[in-house]
Amino acid sequence: ERRASDKERNKDLIKARIEAGPPPGLLAFEDGKAVGWMQVGPRADVPEWNNQGRGSAPVDPADAGDPAVWAISCFFIRVKARGRGVSHRLVAGGIAFARANGARLLEACP
Repeated sequence: ERRASDKERNKDLIKARIEAGPPPGLLAFEDGKAVGWMQVGPRADVPEWNNQGRGSAPVDPADAGDPAVWAISCFFIRVKARGRGVSHRLVAGGIAFARANGARLLEACP
């Protein structure tokens, strides 16, 4: 759906997804400024990530659509914030976030 839409439509889609919850990722802040982002949430929310031709394909294909099987699938860290452990802190926060939102399994293939 994202590939078929324009920039404005994609903004609307992500806004609706955030409002519906859970949010599709976590932000890392430093001095009040966002310095990093990590995508974390149910695998089913990222269908292309479940593609059997990718290394991220689930070992058990039934896990691809299970809302309790979550994944960490993407990071963005600002250049000036790299090398300072931001991604490690995001992962720790992502594990806690997944647990708090009912994940029974969390995979990572960023």
